[in-house]
Amino acid sequence: GTILQKEGKEEAYEITEAGAKAAEELIGSLPASVRERAVARATALKARARALSENRITIDRAGDGYVISCTVPEGERELMTVRLGVGDAMQANYIKERFLENPSRVYQQVLAAFGIE
Repeated sequence: GTILQKEGKEEAYEITEAGAKAAEELIGSLPASVRERAVARATALKARARALSENRITIDRAGDGYVISCTVPEGERELMTVRLGVGDAMQANYIKERFLENPSRVYQQVLAAFGIE
C-alpha cells in the first residue's frame, strides 16, 4: 500500500513496508516484458519529477491564449528562460511535458540555433 503525503501543491507518495514486501513478492511472478515496461515507466516518472523540481515552468493566461515560460536554473542564476505564446491550455501543457522530458536537450538546441555547440 501507499501513503499519500501532501507537500504544498505537489503530491508525493511513500510506499509502506507492507507495500514494499508485496511488490517484492509480485515482481518475481511477472513476465520479463512487464517488468521491463514497469522499470522504464518508473525511471521516466523519476526523471520527470527531478526535472519538475529542478526547473521552473509557469503557464499564464494572456489575452485569448496562454504564455508558457520554461526556466533552466544553474544554482542561483537563471541559465535560460524560453517563453512561448500558444493558443490554448492543451498546447501549453504539451510543451510543458516535452520540456520536462529533457530540459538540457532544449537548452542545447537553443544554443545550437545560435551556432553554439
